[in-house]
Amino acid sequence: MRARTPRFGRRDSSPGRTCLMSHPADKLRALLGLRWAPVAVAFRAVPPEGVARVERPAPSGCTYWQRAAEGAVFFTEASDHYNCPVGSYTHNVALPADRAAELKQMIGTMLDLHYLRESEIPSIPTRGAPFQTATYGPWSSFPCDPDVVILRGNARQLMLLAEAAGAAGVPDAGQWMGRPTC
Repeated sequence: MRARTPRFGRRDSSPGRTCLMSHPADKLRALLGLRWAPVAVAFRAVPPEGVARVERPAPSGCTYWQRAAEGAVFFTEASDHYNCPVGSYTHNVALPADRAAELKQMIGTMLDLHYLRESEIPSIPTRGAPFQTATYGPWSSFPCDPDVVILRGNARQLMLLAEAAGAAGVPDAGQWMGRPTC
């Protein structure tokens, strides 16, 4: 009888040999059929050695996720997030007065449009610690332990992930909030 080949790589017990998809990012991507690579984010006082700062501020924090999913590894500082008031809020970036007013106006618009309810504002995830730097990159080749891993998928893929997280005992796995977004 022939040994069955595992779904995510060759079965090979030889010393020094690894599976083709040994990183959890590769396994998640294959299991869920994700089009985009899982993105790792690390919030640190200083970025990992050898990682360069982003070339220029992006129009939104989500832009950094996209660049990382495409393979870039870089770090940002607080001022690199000023163009995105909501992202600055969730990252606990101290905004200059003009940008803080823009955040207040944006939240007001979201409430006026019924996109967001006032009762949901306290539920918007935010970092507790003040922002210093954030390093972004593909999880499979990230230079340090991530604080967060971001997966980009369709409703089916994210539903499967939420169900698996719930089955694994992840607290509040079914209570994920996808708003506010751009």
